[in-house]
Amino acid sequence: MLKQGIYEEIINQKLKDELTSLYLNSYDIGKERLDVEEARKLLSSYISLVTMLGELKKEIIPRS
Repeated sequence: MLKQGIYEEIINQKLKDELTSLYLNSYDIGKERLDVEEARKLLSSYISLVTMLGELKKEIIPRS
């Protein structure tokens, strides 16, 4: 298994901070183990979605 890098540490800490600030009774949050390949695919999909939404936002709300 690969050693956890700085980006993974930052992402994990940010997610942990965000999850602990939520009202847990309002959400269905669970944990499960992912294999490395599955984790790569999920992270890649998430980054693509966030990037696409950011680009869409820039088109809808132009800067002044």
